[in-house]
Amino acid sequence: MATKKNEMKEILSDNKWHCAVCDLGKSSQHAAIIRDLAEEGCEFDNALDNATRTYKYGVEMWCKKCKRKTTHRRLKP
Repeated sequence: MATKKNEMKEILSDNKWHCAVCDLGKSSQHAAIIRDLAEEGCEFDNALDNATRTYKYGVEMWCKKCKRKTTHRRLKP
């Protein structure tokens, strides 16, 4: 059975930026899942020139899909 954490890790495994709203599925536990992945050794990118804000595990930027500023995450290559 796939867990939300495994689903999120699979989505992020392509090393592309993913909107937390559009791409990572509906979950009230995004932050906890991201923290758990980081504790398991996943490294998140937070360097992007056009980011409006950076976080420990991602950036805030404009999403072309949902047309608003949202948190985006990607794993470091």
